[in-house]
Amino acid sequence: MDTKPIMANLSSYKKISLLFFIFVQGILFPCTIFSQIFAPQAGLSGTSAISKDSNIFVAWANNCVVKRGYINISDTTATYNGSNKASFGSAELATGYPGGTMDVVSLGDSGFAILSFNYPICNGEGADFAVFENGLIPQNQPDKAFLELAFVSVSSDSIHFITFPPTSLTPVNQQIGAFDNIDARYINNLAGKYIANFGTPFDLDELKNSSPFLDVNNIKYVKITDVVGSINPNFASYDAQGNIINDPFPTPFASCGFDLDAVGVIHQKRNNESNKKISLSPNPAQNFLYIHSEERIIDIKIYNLSGKCLISQNCNSFFYQINLTNITNGLYFVIIKTDINIYKQKLIILKNIK
Repeated sequence: MDTKPIMANLSSYKKISLLFFIFVQGILFPCTIFSQIFAPQAGLSGTSAISKDSNIFVAWANNCVVKRGYINISDTTATYNGSNKASFGSAELATGYPGGTMDVVSLGDSGFAILSFNYPICNGEGADFAVFENGLIPQNQPDKAFLELAFVSVSSDSIHFITFPPTSLTPVNQQIGAFDNIDARYINNLAGKYIANFGTPFDLDELKNSSPFLDVNNIKYVKITDVVGSINPNFASYDAQGNIINDPFPTPFASCGFDLDAVGVIHQKRNNESNKKISLSPNPAQNFLYIHSEERIIDIKIYNLSGKCLISQNCNSFFYQINLTNITNGLYFVIIKTDINIYKQKLIILKNIK
């Protein structure tokens, strides 16, 4: 048995090796199996999942266009509620803040969504954006979950899309059924790796110098393309190493395929116009702060320099008043979440100003 192709295919991975013997036609052959362990499911030690409530998000997608895929690409005549394509949810549900398990748009087999933003995503330190899906975790299997996966591509011009190189080491000896679970540790650079309310992060540094048409500091579009989870080579999707990607298949329902919830921005290229959408007055402030916004305000939080949240207010308006009576003099950060973006501004509090 020639193991060189296996070795070449996995040479880029950090490997855990187990020596064993394969019995072929009466002869014992020594063989080394390699397995890659990536970050585990949300909630487990070492996970890279990012909560939708993390204050590292500065904005969310504000536009989404969807092209639906079939509910069963291996049988395009199959229908659900009269349609042979996914039909659950609307494109608008993928914009803004994550809505949860039901506020999603289903892409269908090999369907895709293209999202855009008020300001381009840029390459910063660590992850630059995260994709949210509505995966579910069983009560007694914290290391596994029902996950539907998708490829993630980015573009600076809406024409040339460059895909993050995915890896799937989930075994393909048996098809993952429509309601079966996957171990996140065998998945990398695929959206849907994490359960609902937790984003899968993507780092633009991985795509630096990957294409002359891509500017990692000016990403205007993110494309999410459903992975067809079939292990049948006639319909299968493949990772960057040529491995078949095994995920729940078929799922012949209106909610077939990847269920896109949101795309959150961590690093954003912004100009001075961004601050004009939110106004804090007065600043410096004494006992009251008045917030005016061109976008509907959803949530306001004020943090001290140690990262402690001192004030948290829910609202649903374009104007809000905050009582600062119980906050002492100093420098603070105001994080304002609107229905489109998240804004961070500095606030100085000086009492007894004359």
